[in-house]
Amino acid sequence: SHHNFDAILASGSLVHIPHNNLPYVLTNIINAFRKNYSSGKFMYISMKEGIGIKTDRRNRIFYLWDDKTLKSLFDDFGFKVIDAAKSESVKNSKDLWIGYVLQINYIPPAASGINSTSS
Repeated sequence: SHHNFDAILASGSLVHIPHNNLPYVLTNIINAFRKNYSSGKFMYISMKEGIGIKTDRRNRIFYLWDDKTLKSLFDDFGFKVIDAAKSESVKNSKDLWIGYVLQINYIPPAASGINSTSS
């Protein structure tokens, strides 16, 4: 069945995706937008700020990001940053989250260069 949507909410849900896999995840998001495409689709994404990888006391792995790298990646995939904000984690004030409201205005050819598998 076919479902239409106008936005994707990825609040803290992509922090466990390894750095080198995030482009593939963004490709899948682009492909989902492409299936329903009309200009003006939105996405909210939040990631933990920092460099490298962090493991918490429950042995969960968090992949950390800096603002410049994420904005460059968003630009590569055709997302325009509408708003960005940093906030302290509710669970640990030492952790910072960076959140972005993104709008997709176009689907660049580069996004179609990474093929996702379909079953």
